[in-house]
Amino acid sequence: AHAGGLRSAFVWLAVLICASALALTSWTTAQAAPTSPAPFTRIEAVRAQALSAQPAAAVESDQPPATGWTDVTLPDDWQRRWPGFDGVVWYRLSWRQDHTDTPAAFMLDYLNMAGAIYLNGTLLLRDAQLAEPLSREWNTPRYVLLPASLLREGTNTLLVRVSGMAMYQSGLGPATLGPPALMRARFDHAHWVRRDMQMFSLAISATLGCFFLSMWLMRRKETVYGWFAVYALTWWIVAYNQIAASPWPFTSTDGWEVANSIVYLVYCGSYTVFILRFCGQRWPRYERALWGAVMLASAALILAPHQRVQALRALVCTALTLHYFATSFAFIFFAWRSGRSEHRILGACVAVFVIAGTHDLLTFLTILDDNMYYTALTSQLQMIGMALVLGRHFVANLRRIEGFNEDLTRSVDEAKSELTRTLQRQHELEIANARLGERLNLAHDLHDGLGGTLVSSIVTLERTPHDVPPQRFLSILKELRDDLRIIIDSAASQQYGETTLADQIAPLR
Repeated sequence: AHAGGLRSAFVWLAVLICASALALTSWTTAQAAPTSPAPFTRIEAVRAQALSAQPAAAVESDQPPATGWTDVTLPDDWQRRWPGFDGVVWYRLSWRQDHTDTPAAFMLDYLNMAGAIYLNGTLLLRDAQLAEPLSREWNTPRYVLLPASLLREGTNTLLVRVSGMAMYQSGLGPATLGPPALMRARFDHAHWVRRDMQMFSLAISATLGCFFLSMWLMRRKETVYGWFAVYALTWWIVAYNQIAASPWPFTSTDGWEVANSIVYLVYCGSYTVFILRFCGQRWPRYERALWGAVMLASAALILAPHQRVQALRALVCTALTLHYFATSFAFIFFAWRSGRSEHRILGACVAVFVIAGTHDLLTFLTILDDNMYYTALTSQLQMIGMALVLGRHFVANLRRIEGFNEDLTRSVDEAKSELTRTLQRQHELEIANARLGERLNLAHDLHDGLGGTLVSSIVTLERTPHDVPPQRFLSILKELRDDLRIIIDSAASQQYGETTLADQIAPLR
């Protein structure tokens, strides 16, 4: 009954994880949609300085070009319009304001990679670094309360300056203008999804990774714990990209992106090995080939020039992601066939993560026009599910150890009892043998000592019964008494072991 209840609990947990993931995804998508159409009458963009062709002072200029503006729609990825352009793009959002005393606020879902916001030529918000190394604010929503003193009756203009690189999906996200309360609510939700939830997910990954790493260090034979720790900690590094504000410790955006991609490849490889160890499998040749591919891909990313990074990064990350999916589908099939509750719950967690990963892969390849990544949000569900399964394994091992210790203690107690009984029987036999030996020695002493004297005296009395004087008869009796004393004293000394000189002289005297 206990085992059945435990299986039921794990089944319900799997259902809860799947339902939570689907509800979170649906709710996030619904909340991310604008609640009302943006009131902008026109949205334009113009290409300005290239990052590599201008000095930092020119790139930092806060004046947009006077000509070259083109109409765009948001969200906008300028790679489709200006392929390969790495530099500054200005966006101009215009709208009509009938009354300057009407409060208004501006909400921007994201800008990629770093930028600044101006209202009618006045700076409202600016990121720290607009030239290389760029500030990494691509996943940060922006909320700006528009001061009434800067608003004009009639046409007003918001300028958004964006510094970025084409290969990293640079551009401008959805923008909304409206009442401050509504914009603030939208900003709080967007910040919770894009920043707070990411921090929560990172905390879970780091905690579980460090916990299972310590377990593996204390028990090296449990390699499944070690690989889960590598899997969790490398995912922490990959997901940290969602909240990193700068490319430190690297000096360029390319350096950060290449390093993050390499860690992602290690993450995919460690996930595959973890699944193999979890299923109790070791495939040495396959694992060597996998890590060899990871090392070759990492070396290619490090040595690739800037122009080749995008294509190579997309190729290797897509290949390892498809391998990740193949491993996941194989494990889901294995979990379903095995019928074990811990395998099935882990399979459910993996299925949820694969769904989110499919969306993120399409977003990474710019097939989907989106900037939201769901793997970082659903990873906490997968991590918790995997940790619960590993924890159940750990508890099961502890129970087996406890059961073994109880059996061993019971066996030792039984052996001790049997040994005690055996020793007791042996002691009793030794006592009986000692008594028999004492009796035999006494019989020999009586026969050889007292018996000889008695027989000699009997013969003497039989031959000359009338010639034996009373003194002689008394002497014979005394000799018999002395022999008897000697026999008793010798038997006593043998019984009590070594004696002192006084103890030996006393009976002799």
